[in-house]
Amino acid sequence: MNSLTPVLADFISDLLRPSVLLQLFALVFGLIIWFFLQISLYLETRRWPFEHRFKYIALFKPLANEVLLLVILRIFALALHNISGVAGLALFISGFYGFCVFTRVFIILLRLRVPISIVKSFDVSVLRPFLVVFGFVGFISQIAA
Repeated sequence: MNSLTPVLADFISDLLRPSVLLQLFALVFGLIIWFFLQISLYLETRRWPFEHRFKYIALFKPLANEVLLLVILRIFALALHNISGVAGLALFISGFYGFCVFTRVFIILLRLRVPISIVKSFDVSVLRPFLVVFGFVGFISQIAA
């Protein structure tokens, strides 16, 4: 237990640096804006043009809020980078979230060609654990940098 204490103390001190806090604050502010936008836009429940005519529109409709969040996070990360020049963590988080949204698109497209049980098994046993490990390691490396 004693060997873990310095590592945890270093992690907390890295997390409390002003540049890291500024990036986290910008992303949280983006999340708040997304929350109010997604409530006011009704993206998942509204009728989309040609929704019943083209099955792909109906398939990707649940991703509308996720894409909106991705755009907002990326805008805030890029704005922070242009204003302060320090936005490695914010850029990583928005990029990683973009990769997660891309994997959701991949899973939706895979469900069209492969049986759902195989796709669910791949998603739960391979893809999601990979994303968790990659995200955790990337987050730690960005904070420690």
